[in-house]
Amino acid sequence: MEDTKSTKNIKTYVLATKAYPDLLPNFIKRFSKFWGGPLRIYVSDTPLEDWSGGVIDMLEAMDDEYLIILHDDFYLTEKVDLELLEELKRAIIKYDADRVSLLGNHSVPRTTSFRGEYVKHKPKSEYQFSFEASIYKRKWVLEYLVKGRDPW
Repeated sequence: MEDTKSTKNIKTYVLATKAYPDLLPNFIKRFSKFWGGPLRIYVSDTPLEDWSGGVIDMLEAMDDEYLIILHDDFYLTEKVDLELLEELKRAIIKYDADRVSLLGNHSVPRTTSFRGEYVKHKPKSEYQFSFEASIYKRKWVLEYLVKGRDPW
């Protein structure tokens, strides 16, 4: 029986849209140079006015418990610390967290607190969810993402 809580099972997905076809080749070039490894690409043909509906459809079609989501305009500019990435994957599983940002701590003290070396959003804080480069619990994203929203 496969361990569904293994960090090896956390796949990386890039969200792309047919509305901006020039972004994906540049993303892939930079991803290959600075990150490497397997990457799954989801190209939505959903109109931009319902971009979130396309993401929901993708998430509902998979059974991954955790996944990394990047966007086609998230251009890497330097090498990814793969050891730190593995540590963050272990942390999301260990703490049964909903999301671990890959962009570092850019939070506000009134809405967050430290949990050891990690930052945790306080319950009922504003803006708990920013759809940025992160490791996500799939069910959590589905709980809060609503159809009919554009990517902005």
